Amino acid sequence: KLFQIPKKSTLTLDGKAVNRFRSYEIEFKKLIEIKTKYKSHNKKKKELAEKYYREIFGYETIDIKEVEERLKKLSRRIKNFIQPVVIRRNRLDLRNNPIYSKEVKDLPKVEDPIEVLYGLNKKQSEFYDRVITEYFGEEGKFTGAIYVPYRYKEGFSEEDEKKRNFEALSQEGLRSMMRRLLIKRFESSFGAFEQTIRNFLKFYEKAKNFIEKTGLYVLDRKLLELSQGVEDDDALLTELKKRMGIMENVKIELKDLLQSKDLYVYDLKEFKEKAKFLEDIEKDIKLLNDILQEMEKLNLLEDDPKAEALIKYIEETLNKKEKPKRKIIIFSEYKDTVKYLKEKL
Repeated sequence: KLFQIPKKSTLTLDGKAVNRFRSYEIEFKKLIEIKTKYKSHNKKKKELAEKYYREIFGYETIDIKEVEERLKKLSRRIKNFIQPVVIRRNRLDLRNNPIYSKEVKDLPKVEDPIEVLYGLNKKQSEFYDRVITEYFGEEGKFTGAIYVPYRYKEGFSEEDEKKRNFEALSQEGLRSMMRRLLIKRFESSFGAFEQTIRNFLKFYEKAKNFIEKTGLYVLDRKLLELSQGVEDDDALLTELKKRMGIMENVKIELKDLLQSKDLYVYDLKEFKEKAKFLEDIEKDIKLLNDILQEMEKLNLLEDDPKAEALIKYIEETLNKKEKPKRKIIIFSEYKDTVKYLKEKL
């Protein structure tokens, strides 16, 4: 859109590039819904996946291989569509392009990534499975109660679509993102996961203390907006810490809260499921504490096969004594993983 006149795109002969991408996006979203929800224990989600499968493939029984193949074909279609106008090309494209291949003869060859395998012992593997499915999976024990107060206020279940509005949907999205964040940090490193669990525990304890002192609960509107637009989990977690800070002030007046345009303010007296809200907060606090105790019992921060495999690979690489002497740069999606590895190294 940056380089095209609105409604006069030259990307296609019919001038309807926006519509083309919209159709790609719709199909992609439906395929992802099928792939991620076709085995869901949630009846509504499973039925939606089956509906999309019938729309796209025309069959009742879902064949996940067909879905994956369709995703690959869609990816190729999108790539072929934008290829003529892509400005930044990768090295492979340049080398294979008859126009540019003569100009890039001296480009250094980039080797394929080397996979370094590591293994978990039996107890670590069992803990891994519990975290991914039993604790933070779609039907896991983690309720995420402090991220979905609207649900408890109105007293409706996840399947009750009629009572959903922007407030409810955005809160459900925030809760889902927090679940994914916990799993992604666990897969990144034991150190990042442990620090994130401690952060979540602080959020919950602040929320509980604020409720006990004031009878109110607040959720920052900006946080809900950020959860939909921020791809950097570190940035989201930083904002969460900052915006949960309001609950440190237990002397705040209701009238002051109600005057704020940045907050959803909930009076627990109005909650249809007040007891369940408080109970689920306690459940999550217990779960987070139990996880920390499990990690300590398994000694995961010291006995870390993934970190050990990385250290071994670094040592082997440095011991090759190649010239010029090599420097090794370690990248990670999360700051907490980098800090954790810094201590290990």
